[in-house]
Amino acid sequence: MVFLMSASRDIIRVMKRTTAVFVLSLVCLLFVTTDAAPLTIEPVIGVYTFQELAPEGFRNGFIEFKKDHTYTLVIHLDRDGDRIADDVDVRKGEYRVSRKPDGAPGVLLSGDEEVFLEHVRVRDGRYWTFCCFGVCFERKGEKDPLFPDDTNRRNMSGPISIETDPPGASVKLDGKLLPGATPMTIPGVVAGIPHSLRIEHIERNPYVLTLQAGAGQSRRLQIDLPSEDAWIRVRSIPWTNVYIDGEFSGRTPTEKLKVYAGSHTVLLLNEGSGISKEISVDLKEGETWEKLFKFFGRLSLRIDPPVEVYIRDVHLGLTPIENRKVPVGIQRVRLVNPETGDEKTINVRIELDRLQVVEGSLETLE
Repeated sequence: MVFLMSASRDIIRVMKRTTAVFVLSLVCLLFVTTDAAPLTIEPVIGVYTFQELAPEGFRNGFIEFKKDHTYTLVIHLDRDGDRIADDVDVRKGEYRVSRKPDGAPGVLLSGDEEVFLEHVRVRDGRYWTFCCFGVCFERKGEKDPLFPDDTNRRNMSGPISIETDPPGASVKLDGKLLPGATPMTIPGVVAGIPHSLRIEHIERNPYVLTLQAGAGQSRRLQIDLPSEDAWIRVRSIPWTNVYIDGEFSGRTPTEKLKVYAGSHTVLLLNEGSGISKEISVDLKEGETWEKLFKFFGRLSLRIDPPVEVYIRDVHLGLTPIENRKVPVGIQRVRLVNPETGDEKTINVRIELDRLQVVEGSLETLE
C-alpha cells in the first residue's frame, strides 16, 4: 500500500514536469515561428515612382534601392506646366533593416536625415507602396517611365506675340530667358495664373509686366520700351523695411528710389509688429509713386478711478476708453489722475488689427 502511494506521487511529479516542458516548448516554438522569417532587404530592392500636383507645381520622380544597401532619390519640379523640370532634387544615402522606437522592424533610410519607410503595403512578398520624405511611392512596372506625368495636364493659353519699339529686345518669362529677340511669339503659357515678363534692350530701360491669359486665349503685346526712369517713395507708421521686387531698398521713410518704368512689387515688412503688406505698382516713364501707409490696432483702457490718457502727447480723453484706433508698435501711454495729479507711464504693445485691453488702477498697473 505504501509502495503504491509512493509510486502515484512519482507519477504525478513526472506529469507536472512533462506538462511544464511541453508548455515551454510551445512558447519557444511560437517565438521561433514568429522570427522564422525576419525582415530583410530583399523585398525592398527595386525602383519606385511617384507623381503629384503640389502647390508649387507638378512633382514627379523615383527612388531606387540597390543591393549594396544604397538608395538614390530624384525629384523633378515643373513650376510652369511645360513638362520641363525647373528644379531637380537628388538625394543619396544608405538603407538597412532596423528597429523603430516601438520595437517593430522597419527599413531605415540614412542620409541628410533619417526616416523609416511608413504605410508599407506588401504584394507577392515584395514592398509595393510606401511613404517617406513626405512622398508616397509605388513600385515601378517594367515599362513604366521613371518620371510619370499623367496628371500634368494644365490648360494652356494660345500664342503670345510680343513686339517692342525698338525691336531686338530679350524676354524673360518667369525668370527664364527665352531664345531669340523681339518680335517673337511664345507658343503659350499656363492659363489662369499670372506670369512675369521682363523685357530688356541695350538702348532702353528694362520693362516688366504681369501677363495672364485664359485657356486657348491668344495675346498680342506692343510695348514702347522706356528711356526714362520712374521713382518710388514710401512712408509708414510705424516704420517698415521696404523691399522692391524682392530686393531690400531701405527703411521708411525712404528717399526717392529710382526704378524702371513698368510693374513692380513693393513689400512692407515689420515682423515685430506683425506687418506684412504687398502692393503691385505700375509706373510710367518719369512717374513718381509716393504713399503713406498707416497700420493700426485698437486699444481699450478700463482704469478706475478715471484717468486722463495721453499717447505721444495726444490727449485721448478720460477713461474708460473703448476700442480706440492706435498705431501699431510699442506705445508709451501716460496716465494722469485729474484730481491728485498722480501719473504713471506704461508701455502697451499694439498689434495689427487686434484689440489690446488694459485694466486696473494707477497703483496696480506696471
